[in-house]
Amino acid sequence: MMRLNRTATTKKVIRAGVSVKLRVGLRKAVGFGLLEILLLLSGFSVSRAEQQQREVSDPHQEQSQQILSRKAMPGFAMLGNLGLLPANKTTFNYGGWITPEQVPGIVDQHRFTIQVPVYRGDRDSVSISAGGSSLHFGEQQSLDTTGILVPQNFWRAEVGGMYSHRIENDKLIGGRLSIGSASDRPFANLDVTIIGASMFYSWASSLQSRWILALFYSNNNPIINYAPIPGFIYFYQTPTLIGLFGFPFSSVIWRPIDLWMFTLSVFGPTVNTEIAYGNPNKIQIFTGYSFLQQLYMRFDRPNSKDRLYYAEMHIPVGVRFPLVEGIKSEFSIGYSFNRSVYEGTSFTGKQNGNANLGASWFAAWNLSAQI
Repeated sequence: MMRLNRTATTKKVIRAGVSVKLRVGLRKAVGFGLLEILLLLSGFSVSRAEQQQREVSDPHQEQSQQILSRKAMPGFAMLGNLGLLPANKTTFNYGGWITPEQVPGIVDQHRFTIQVPVYRGDRDSVSISAGGSSLHFGEQQSLDTTGILVPQNFWRAEVGGMYSHRIENDKLIGGRLSIGSASDRPFANLDVTIIGASMFYSWASSLQSRWILALFYSNNNPIINYAPIPGFIYFYQTPTLIGLFGFPFSSVIWRPIDLWMFTLSVFGPTVNTEIAYGNPNKIQIFTGYSFLQQLYMRFDRPNSKDRLYYAEMHIPVGVRFPLVEGIKSEFSIGYSFNRSVYEGTSFTGKQNGNANLGASWFAAWNLSAQI
């Protein structure tokens, strides 16, 4: 009987899409707004009555939804675009990261995102969002081939808005626009301005699947800047699997048995994996592997198309648990390696040189809340 109830609940979620409580830790500043679109498409096309039915759901299904929202856009920390979901609640996320002071190449990071729903009807949804981050190097880094001195502090600030409209037969159309700055001297001039825009069209191919066609533009992302990027996503869900397959993003969340969850997400050159065990409404432990990048615009760069990249790989071990109703917390420690800072016109180019920071232990924490 329990299995039948769980299956029935899952089918309701599939029919409505995945209702996501967005939780952002350290995320990458990619500027696409891709996560918002994916989560919107998986959760918007429902009536208010259906939304009320979804208030009580399978806790393991909810765990899948939380992992999807957190891992879908890597480091996403990183993600630093404003990774937020249009919903009927205001969502706030804060994440921090620090390495020991005695380790050469100290790196401190802080990020936050907030989203406020402005309007949500049977066919239309409007939300506004804001986000920011800081990146601090304990020592000034020098790029090897040019001798360029990298500033010790970088900041990002961004605001955006998203609109979507349901047409007929569960078809959706919409877009997102964001603007901000990511630099050692944010908003100093137009050369340090970041812009992101996206449009999408989506339709359901079955009760368990959906197609998404999209067009993305950003001047601060790890794939290609200043050029529209066509994309597609095939969304598929079963009681134990959530899959998003396409370009420039793919993600698989697999729950083969109760309490266990496996996640793999790829966005451009970045990769996130996670193995988690536990009840998300009580306590959950996790570990994984990530290759992450952050992009900034150094104010004194010789070419306006150059971007400063901070790249790292890390293996965390952590625990997440709710503090009180509506507020979730996470703490992890781990090992960060292959850390480097370089500047060039793409994630593979290091025209202005590279600086290796060496490996280090780290501690990270995250708080997320819904009001």
